[in-house]
Amino acid sequence: AETVQVAKRLYVAGEHFESRKLEHRARELARRQAEALLAAPRIEAATGKNLARALKGLNEHPPARQILSRIRQQDPGDIRAAQQLALNTYKDEELPPDARLAAALKVLEEIGLRGPGCNDPQTLGQGGAVYKRAWEHRGQIEDLHTSLHFYLSGWNRNKQDDMGYCGVHAACN
Repeated sequence: AETVQVAKRLYVAGEHFESRKLEHRARELARRQAEALLAAPRIEAATGKNLARALKGLNEHPPARQILSRIRQQDPGDIRAAQQLALNTYKDEELPPDARLAAALKVLEEIGLRGPGCNDPQTLGQGGAVYKRAWEHRGQIEDLHTSLHFYLSGWNRNKQDDMGYCGVHAACN
């Protein structure tokens, strides 16, 4: 994670070649760590989540998704792992768009996305993000309306925890 921050600072400072070189090194190291972690019979949740977060920051969504999927298998009640799995799934460009969107929604629905008691802005906001991407992909106005519904729900049900994320996205829809 620190390497990525240094790479970003180098890029901003105009050191584009050095920035890309450093980011490439970070990406390779993270991939190797992911391979080693996935080869283990069990993944320690905190270690796996930290690596998945680093992979996500490097736009390495497939290995992040695999790690988080294993963590969820080990602990199906881990809501944060489920949310991060959904995020890395809908951003995984190696999967066909319809498949990745459906898989992300399935994970979110497993943790209560459509439940009347769901007041977690992260879950609701991700539901909004998935439907917004579905609208971008399919062009169906119903997807845009559903996206708006989830963003508004995230804002209206829990403004304190939302910190504006769902509210801003609802306003932009």
